[in-house]
Amino acid sequence: MNENTKGIMLVCLGTTLFSSKSILIQWAFNAGASVDQLMLIRMLIALPFYCLAGLWAWKKLEHKPPFHALVLMALPGFACYHIASYLDMWALQFLTAGLERIVLFSYPIMVVLIQAFLGHSIHRLQWLGLAVAYLGVLLFFRQDVQLYQSTSLLAVVAVFLAAVLTAYYVLASQKYGRQFSSDFFTAVAMGVTGLTIPSHFVAMNGFNISGIGLDIWAYGAFLSIVLTVFASFVLNRGIALAGAQKGSVAGMLGPMMTLMMAAWVLNQPFTAMHGVAVAVTVVGVGLVTQSNKLRRWFNSRRVLA
Repeated sequence: MNENTKGIMLVCLGTTLFSSKSILIQWAFNAGASVDQLMLIRMLIALPFYCLAGLWAWKKLEHKPPFHALVLMALPGFACYHIASYLDMWALQFLTAGLERIVLFSYPIMVVLIQAFLGHSIHRLQWLGLAVAYLGVLLFFRQDVQLYQSTSLLAVVAVFLAAVLTAYYVLASQKYGRQFSSDFFTAVAMGVTGLTIPSHFVAMNGFNISGIGLDIWAYGAFLSIVLTVFASFVLNRGIALAGAQKGSVAGMLGPMMTLMMAAWVLNQPFTAMHGVAVAVTVVGVGLVTQSNKLRRWFNSRRVLA
């Protein structure tokens, strides 16, 4: 098995695990958990794993990164695993898991747009894909508004901002994962939130954690160990092997996986329009991320004709 195939398989596994995160969080909300509690438990349990992984990865590095490189690796970690995670969890109180996931799924488009801002060109096919993708998101949003009058536009905006920060993280993961190692980047990016998230909790709630029930700790532990620690290393390793854009394409199964699990576990509706909206979004994201391959394919057809 070559590295590209292995990377895509790892991204698929990581995406499936991350898709389950929305389901577990809403399950925890139904049990009485708050966003601050889940963020804190997730980090308290995950931090020792990342510290050990960071030390192990540090010893394996042939070239030790300078301090400024550590800071540059920590910034996307704070942006994605603190700010974006908080926005995403907060929004899940007001959105279905399917709508949250399909909005967050737009992060591959953000990857391309950020790359364009850095000097890469955007082709007409990519602009078309962007329009198609967000048409799918609007169809999904419209269907959810019809089914749930409480669907919040502000929550959709929060998830959209989380998608932008996730795109920034994906690009940083590709750059520093190849420059040093994906495991070391993950440890640094996640490790910084071991300082910022507890500080956030104390600022909002004080030092008292006695009010967190054992069932909330259990939800947080699973969220931390399986859906954060394991999933983040798997996903970052896959991105490092396959590249940011290929990794994004392999992650296209995420929205449909979330939609099916939400229907099965949370009894959230899965209508024909939901399926159409997801399909339209996936096609749009595919046009954005695979435009170069599609253009080469069309050009080859013209030559053969």
